Amino acid sequence: MSLKETAALLAESRKIVNQSKEDDSYVLLNMILKIVTTMDNRMQKIEKGVNKIDELKTIITSVVARVGDLEKTVHDVKLKNSELEGSIEGISNVFDEVNNINKEYKAKLQNLSSKFIQLENATKFEIGKLRVENEKIEKLKSNILDLQCRSMKNNLIFSGLAYNKNENCEAKLRNFIYEELQIEHHIEFGNVHRFGKIGRNRAKPIVARFIYRRDLECVLQKAFRLRGKPFSINEQFPAEVEARRKKLYPVMKQAKQDGNQVSLIRDKLFINGEQFEITEHIDIDDQHRGHPNGGFRDIMMTPANTNGRPYKRQRSGSSPIETKTDDVDIIDLPGYEFRMKNRKKVSRNRSGGITLGYKLEHANKIKILTTDSQFVLWFKVSSDLLDIDDDIVFGIVYIPPEYTNYSSQDAYSQLENEYIIFSDNYKYVSLLGDFNGRTADDDDFVIIHDDKHTDNITDFIENKVYMLDELNIPKKRKSLDRVKNGYGKRLLDLCKGNNLFIVNGRIGDDRQYGKLTCRNSSIVDYCISSVELLKYFTNFHVLDFCTLYSDVHSPLQITLASTKQDVVNNQCLNTVTDTCNRPENIKKWDNDKIGDFQNGIDVEEIHALIEDINKVESNMDKNEMNLIVNNMCDLFLDSARATFGVTKTSGLKKYKNKPVKLDKEWFDYDCKFARQNYRKLKRKFKNSSTDENRQIMKSSEKQYKKTLDKAIIAHRKKMAKK
Repeated sequence: MSLKETAALLAESRKIVNQSKEDDSYVLLNMILKIVTTMDNRMQKIEKGVNKIDELKTIITSVVARVGDLEKTVHDVKLKNSELEGSIEGISNVFDEVNNINKEYKAKLQNLSSKFIQLENATKFEIGKLRVENEKIEKLKSNILDLQCRSMKNNLIFSGLAYNKNENCEAKLRNFIYEELQIEHHIEFGNVHRFGKIGRNRAKPIVARFIYRRDLECVLQKAFRLRGKPFSINEQFPAEVEARRKKLYPVMKQAKQDGNQVSLIRDKLFINGEQFEITEHIDIDDQHRGHPNGGFRDIMMTPANTNGRPYKRQRSGSSPIETKTDDVDIIDLPGYEFRMKNRKKVSRNRSGGITLGYKLEHANKIKILTTDSQFVLWFKVSSDLLDIDDDIVFGIVYIPPEYTNYSSQDAYSQLENEYIIFSDNYKYVSLLGDFNGRTADDDDFVIIHDDKHTDNITDFIENKVYMLDELNIPKKRKSLDRVKNGYGKRLLDLCKGNNLFIVNGRIGDDRQYGKLTCRNSSIVDYCISSVELLKYFTNFHVLDFCTLYSDVHSPLQITLASTKQDVVNNQCLNTVTDTCNRPENIKKWDNDKIGDFQNGIDVEEIHALIEDINKVESNMDKNEMNLIVNNMCDLFLDSARATFGVTKTSGLKKYKNKPVKLDKEWFDYDCKFARQNYRKLKRKFKNSSTDENRQIMKSSEKQYKKTLDKAIIAHRKKMAKK
């Protein structure tokens, strides 16, 4: 039904309604309802159409946007296409230019190739001529090298002799040969001087030209006496020959160890008569290169006692005699006082100082005696301490090693002059410390033969050697060191001229041994004393070496007797009384001693206790029961004491308010653990002194020292960054 028809129908319906009667109203209403229903359906169709129009609008909008993007993309493609066409055109031009250049270079290369062929032919001719010239040059070099070797044939190089300003090299070398090599006949030198780079002891080596070859051979034969000393002797060779010899040293050493016959002549090594050829792979670094030790031609000695440890850091105040301190250093140890005599006031590399430490309770009995010599620290101990008739004067000595930068020819002279001054005023004088002199077992007194003519020296020197017999001290001392050096001779002269006697190898625990004191290879630390003081010596002992307290030296321990007999006896009596009153503890249970414990119980006493229990009535009081129990316990305790042993407490008073000693900042947990382990193993070795326990203790001691060094270095680096 169209709109016009609907409108006509509505108009007709209105007309009918106006003219109709009540009977026709039903028909009319049906018609109206039909019209309304039709209109509703049409309206729904219209709404659906309108919704589709909105969807079409959205689609059209999206299509328009895409078309715009496509237009933009097409535009960009057109621009890039234009640029690409331009680039292709430029590449074409470049290719044409490269092609033209290539043609030019090709022509030039052909020209150069022809010239190279001409040069190659000319070079072959020149190489032939150069080969002939090189053969002549090599022959000349060989002749020159042979002439150099012949000119150095009678030359020897001496290393390790310290340098002194305004020195006489020839006189120093003669003195060295006389004292160290013990060659007494006169040797003729052509020339003696220093040369080359600074070597051992921070001094240049000395080269000496011998007039006679037999003197040179004699020096080489006596060079074995330098073993263990900071010196070396070498034949001089040109640098080229010496470089080849260094490559042959380890081969020669190994061949000797294998039992072969070996000879090294200049730079040629012969093994069992056949020459050894140096190959390319033989190249050993200098720091790992071996040298023959004790050979005939080259003698390389390692130092046995030097003034420092080049590969190990020094600890200040680590030795009671020679210290590494200056005036800036402070040693703080509760209950002790330290007095130092340093070589330098302020020094970057500390060495050569002397330190004295003593308990504060003895401070009023000890007095420092000021002198000019830097080689000895004198102090006086009051006679009241030992209750003797005169004070005792001690001198702590440190004399730097011979032939070093710190050595002094006047060291022993200064020491003797100051000793004479003190010996005139005091009866008891003793010197102890590091003399750096090796005396072997030579006599330290003058031997006088009554039946032979003696020098006039005996008229001026009072010989007190007879007093050794009165004191039951042997005249001939023991010594494990069989070497004697120049300083050792001076030390013996000091003793002979002043009636001083060496205590080492004569008294106490060292009486039958004469133990080594340095590096377990030499004796350079001594205690020497006037004969009047010897009667108070009760013991002399060389303690075991400890890296915590010294670099190479073993500590010396001397014990002097006191004449305070009454006081000593009373102290001993009080000590015994205190010991008896101290509480005792039974040692720990040992399963291996169960049988001994059972057998130690008094069976008869047990039976007696059982009878007492049976006799007691049922109304036993508490005291009787406690008495029986105590008696039973005593039986078991007595057996335990007899079987396992007892320990007594120290009896020392414990102060609750005792100040706690704080560790240093660098003393960390690792240091504490290493110290605890070292002390534990040290106590174990003290209880059971076996070789195995000694090695374990030494190993823990070294580990403790390394831990301390590591912690100190780390702490210093940390402080340097702040």
